[in-house]
Amino acid sequence: MTILRAGFAAVLIVLLAGCASSVRTKISTFHDSSVAVGAGTIRVEPLNDSLKGSLEFGYYKERLEEKLKQAGYSVQTGNTQYVARLDYNVSRREAEQSPSSQIVVATGVGFHRRYSRTGLYFSDNFEKRFEFERLLVLVIADAGKLAAAKANPDAVDETINVLEITARSVGNCESLPIVYEEMLEAIFKDLKRPNGSMQTVKVKGDSRC
Repeated sequence: MTILRAGFAAVLIVLLAGCASSVRTKISTFHDSSVAVGAGTIRVEPLNDSLKGSLEFGYYKERLEEKLKQAGYSVQTGNTQYVARLDYNVSRREAEQSPSSQIVVATGVGFHRRYSRTGLYFSDNFEKRFEFERLLVLVIADAGKLAAAKANPDAVDETINVLEITARSVGNCESLPIVYEEMLEAIFKDLKRPNGSMQTVKVKGDSRC
């Protein structure tokens, strides 16, 4: 009995270690092929101006700046060639249920509100499960064109952004900081993904979401 318990515990530990510490991130990429990625001076700003000056954005900004440096950019303040604009969000949604999770099978005598009989019975009664979608949006814009667009929106009709990346992960954790570094790692694994591409990147880490 002791051996069986030890064996069961060992298997459980392996399963938990193998599936509880990775974050899968779906990344969509659009870019201007005429602009080199990973070169030039850049500063980080929120895509949503209401986040300026917040401690929350400061946390995300600091880690994004480190990734930009590693990618080859020179991170500065003041006038720069480019502006990295960051936005983020977490939304709660109903988890998709597989058909097998919606069917309860029992042997013997089955009781239902509408009937009772022997043998097998089926019920599609199940509790709804919810999950969280974590979203990161990273836009790298031409700083000069962005400033002109803000000064006079109606006078500018040329493309401002040189790179647009949207990253999504789904899990049980509502807290974005828990998965933020893994999602950033997924984004920066390759900033030169094909234009219009959609890729899923799996990153191991300390997260259990």
